[in-house]
Amino acid sequence: MRVFKSVIQVLLFLSSFGFWPEVAGGRITAAPGPQEEQTSQPDPAIKKIIEQSLKEHPMPGIVAAIAKRDESIRVAAVGVRKFNDETPMTIHDQLHLGSCTKAITASMLARLVEKGEFTWDITVKQGLPEISKKIHSDYHDVTLRQLVMHLGGMPANAKNWRLQGGDNLTETRGLIVIDSLATAPKKKPGTEYVYSNLGYMIAGLIAAKKTGKPWEQLMREEVFDVLQLTTAGFGPPGTLGEVDQPWGHLPIANNKFFATQIDNAPALGPAGTVHMSIADWARFALEHTRTEGGDFLSAESISELHVPNQKSEYAKGWIVVKRGWGKGTVLTHGGSNTVWMALIWVAPNTKSVYLAVTNVGDPQKTRVAVDGVISKLIQLDLTGR
Repeated sequence: MRVFKSVIQVLLFLSSFGFWPEVAGGRITAAPGPQEEQTSQPDPAIKKIIEQSLKEHPMPGIVAAIAKRDESIRVAAVGVRKFNDETPMTIHDQLHLGSCTKAITASMLARLVEKGEFTWDITVKQGLPEISKKIHSDYHDVTLRQLVMHLGGMPANAKNWRLQGGDNLTETRGLIVIDSLATAPKKKPGTEYVYSNLGYMIAGLIAAKKTGKPWEQLMREEVFDVLQLTTAGFGPPGTLGEVDQPWGHLPIANNKFFATQIDNAPALGPAGTVHMSIADWARFALEHTRTEGGDFLSAESISELHVPNQKSEYAKGWIVVKRGWGKGTVLTHGGSNTVWMALIWVAPNTKSVYLAVTNVGDPQKTRVAVDGVISKLIQLDLTGR
């Protein structure tokens, strides 16, 4: 323990000074394509909002955006990719979305339902017949719908997300299910809302087993490639040890931060390992303003994804509430792998999306910061100031 503490102390000493230089923001057109060709002038209003936020809540960096259907995406970035390193955050940087991955996983599942691969009522026993023989029988009749609405009675997390075994990640996920669901659930499935990363992993595993394709491949084929989200990927952004993309950070006293590239275990994938640029994230979210349906999702699927369960405000990958500024129903979700913080609000009735991501994790301070940024983005969009 003393050795561990001394190493941390050295790292903190090396990271003892830092600053937050300004970097350019910009506009990115909503049409899919190479982002470098879509950058025009910085958006000074959003940049000003982020600058003020960093003065009030010192952090390495923040990227924020306003996206509206059939309009350009307004975006800005301020700060640095890594504490005590001068490399600036940019509007094209890949950002870790944490649990905001869930809405993307749910959308992928909806596309597979549309294709007839399975239905929302497929059960764990039907989707994972071999695995179900090795887990408690109370989980057998849990449906895919219940899994993605957090009604499956599943534990919040696996017993061991980094359990080793299996010939590939899909098989490892199966072993994690067996390891985690050997005993009866504490909450009877279908009776209570219990937020569960494990439930989302199982949903992704059912899709993998029914299609014969890993969750990662399904995400690329059904979402990333279809929407041309060219920056999307899995795990921590960038190259290990390099500053070619932003690093995550842990907060330390006196506005100092410990830079790290740690992430959720790969097995947790369907619940929270996706990264992408804020513009690509906005393009995905804008599809959820197409309540009339579109090429990506039908009107029926959009409705299915946006209707909350009867036990909470949670639908499928989205928390659903009503807000006056959104003229009715709006969707939201936050995400963090403990060293990033992402927040999104989608207003289908105004065809608008508001997003903010910071490369530091702190359940209290950074959530307050991104909440504040989102509020000011909404005000800017509604009033022009």
